[in-house]
Amino acid sequence: MNPIQFEIPSVTPLNAVDFGLNLAICILASFVLRYVYIRKSISLSGKYHIGSVIPLLAVITFRNLSTTLRHLSSSFSEQR
Repeated sequence: MNPIQFEIPSVTPLNAVDFGLNLAICILASFVLRYVYIRKSISLSGKYHIGSVIPLLAVITFRNLSTTLRHLSSSFSEQR
């Protein structure tokens, strides 16, 4: 029986242009989602409250994800 082999996934760091472009697309998509949610939602209450939080959640999630990927990238490069 062969032993199980684990491989460390390679994560490439993002440069500033890619980061900025991805952040801009994330913000634009969150405002489009907000607009669609407010206009097309069947909910009678809370549409505007939830809709106003969507862009904020998108930016926070994007920031946390990029920070996590940066930490993973640095920890993988230290192990090699």
